Amino acid sequence: MNVIITNFGDDSIALIQWAHELHLEDVRVLSVSTGWEADSWQARIQVGHQWITSLGFTHEHLKPQATFSENVLARKRFPSKKFHWCPSFLKGLAILDCLEKYDEEYEATILLANRSDMVKNNIIEEFIEEHEHYDDRRVWMPLHNTCRKQRDQLIQKTPFQPLNHRSLECQPCIYNTIKDFQQLSDNDCQRVVKLEEKIGAPMFFPEDYEGAKSVSEIRALFLKKEDNNTSTHSYYKGFSSSCSWSYGCGL
Repeated sequence: MNVIITNFGDDSIALIQWAHELHLEDVRVLSVSTGWEADSWQARIQVGHQWITSLGFTHEHLKPQATFSENVLARKRFPSKKFHWCPSFLKGLAILDCLEKYDEEYEATILLANRSDMVKNNIIEEFIEEHEHYDDRRVWMPLHNTCRKQRDQLIQKTPFQPLNHRSLECQPCIYNTIKDFQQLSDNDCQRVVKLEEKIGAPMFFPEDYEGAKSVSEIRALFLKKEDNNTSTHSYYKGFSSSCSWSYGCGL
């Protein structure tokens, strides 16, 4: 069995198309409902589900043991760049529970959309024979040498167009960039404020954002600025240096 981890971002969409063109057999696509998706993201998931099944693949949108908000409420704090528990608790546990159900013999190959131009040293191994985050299952990153142009060519063959920003399966994310804050909707902002009020702590701290105290103020601050950072590896730097890289966050 081949298991593709997707969050319906550009890279994982390209990976699904690549698997289709390779005529890969026995493909199961897994995504996770974080409960923290962008206001607009559910519609993309629905289109993605229809597309995946039309390819003859199986798609399952998993529910975590607890949503992002439930995890924050239980811990009385948001995740941070230092303590980024969210990928493991939101995605990792749900994916491993599913794999336990379908792959009791640990024979599945896990396909991730990680690409070398996302990391500073531009080095990604195509295969990891025993990956600790997947109970020592084999991990395959077939797009490891695929450039952005090649990725976009794959996406053009799907129902989607390149987003040219990270997946919004979690919005906002602790690794938000200027571009990501600009993507925030009013509803996304309000959801953060309500959760901040419940735990009495902010998701983002003013000293990191020129004194802006709320998500709405941070968004307003960045709407006035241009994001001149076109470097792919810089954009994905936070993800590639944490456990989220192994669960497809941002891809």
